[in-house]
Amino acid sequence: MTWCVFCQQGSYQDQPGSTSCKYCPKGTHQPNQGGITCEICPVGQFSALANSSQCLQCPNGTYQDQPGSSYCVPCPAGTYQPNEGKITCEVCPVGQYNDLKGNSQCFECPIGKYQNQTGSSQCVSCPKGTYQPKEGEISCEICPVGQFSALADSSQCLQCPNGTYQDQPGSSFCVPCPAGTYQPDEGKITCELCPVGQFSALANSPRSLTKGCLECPNGTYQDQPGSSFCVPCPKGTYQPDEGTITCEICPVGQYSPLTGNLQCFLCPSGTYQDQPGSSYCVSCPKGTYQPYLEKETYGQSSCVNCSVGHYQNGSGQTSCLVCSGDTFQDEVGQATCKDCTGFSMCYNKEKTMCYSLTTQIMSYESFGIFRGNLSPTNCKQLCWSDARCEGFTVSSIEEVTVSKRGDGKNRETISQEQCYTSDSSDVYPNENYTSYTFPPECHE
Repeated sequence: MTWCVFCQQGSYQDQPGSTSCKYCPKGTHQPNQGGITCEICPVGQFSALANSSQCLQCPNGTYQDQPGSSYCVPCPAGTYQPNEGKITCEVCPVGQYNDLKGNSQCFECPIGKYQNQTGSSQCVSCPKGTYQPKEGEISCEICPVGQFSALADSSQCLQCPNGTYQDQPGSSFCVPCPAGTYQPDEGKITCELCPVGQFSALANSPRSLTKGCLECPNGTYQDQPGSSFCVPCPKGTYQPDEGTITCEICPVGQYSPLTGNLQCFLCPSGTYQDQPGSSYCVSCPKGTYQPYLEKETYGQSSCVNCSVGHYQNGSGQTSCLVCSGDTFQDEVGQATCKDCTGFSMCYNKEKTMCYSLTTQIMSYESFGIFRGNLSPTNCKQLCWSDARCEGFTVSSIEEVTVSKRGDGKNRETISQEQCYTSDSSDVYPNENYTSYTFPPECHE
């Protein structure tokens, strides 16, 4: 006699008289023997194989919301499931993300990123001008003034370097200090004005990155703060030092013909300058001169008048000329000489005086020897040849000076009466001299 056998777990038979059992299909199971049906896997479970005696719970990271399933569904990106046998997935909270399917957990957003939405598969980069130093945050921090963030995903802001500033929060850059300013420190919201006597010609110049502005070079000045340039010293001024706020005025006797001079120049010979702050020297006028001197003695504030006996008819001269021919000059600072011509005119050797000789007879001596009487023409010629015209100087109405015969040096004063009565061989009286005095300049 043949016995019937129970269908094993995982199988069933719903028909009588069967010689075999049927396998429970995927998504079902049969935990008992002798089953006539299979049980459907409940939600949150699955049966991946036929002939299963039990359903398995969906592992973490997956879910199943349908009964009779042969598989579990991976949690999509942006969700997670830390537990088994679940019919849904959990949404990633704000500040976290899940970029893969089937994860059992979400991840905190890294530094430099944030997420303010739930169920996100990725984090958002902090934009330029912001930063986030912590993980799992829902927003980014704004860079404060004096700082910047030039790149996205920044975990910190950087201080503005020296030579720059930033007075606005949330900036992705720093502003170069404009010309005329500087900033020696980091993280500043303003730039410093260049002080007087200094300048900054370029924005963010190398100097502005270190110690400050440049000093105005010699020959220039700056009396205003915050300047991008220095002012050349005008004509007539100079500046030998750096970093000054004014220029020096050229003293008298000196000049500065160009702008930006480091020094003034001494007026050369033939010129002068009697006014301070001049850009030129004045040529000595006619009748004057300025002698050629050693270089260190140049720079005069006035010219020298031509002396008597001299003249100068040109300007800017270094010497005067001696009166020539029948001319003389008895005044200083003259451009011409005076005429001394005519039958009875006589000038001295120095050409400083001109005399009108009378028609009277005069005595003279030459080389210490008495030569006799001569006319005005003869005396004039002897004056020019350095002879001596010996005039009779009247001391009083009663006395005249006479020359004795002989060596001509033995002279004495005698009365007019003696002069008239003296022996002609002893003296040479001349009554016409009682009112005449011959110019001493004709004497040696």
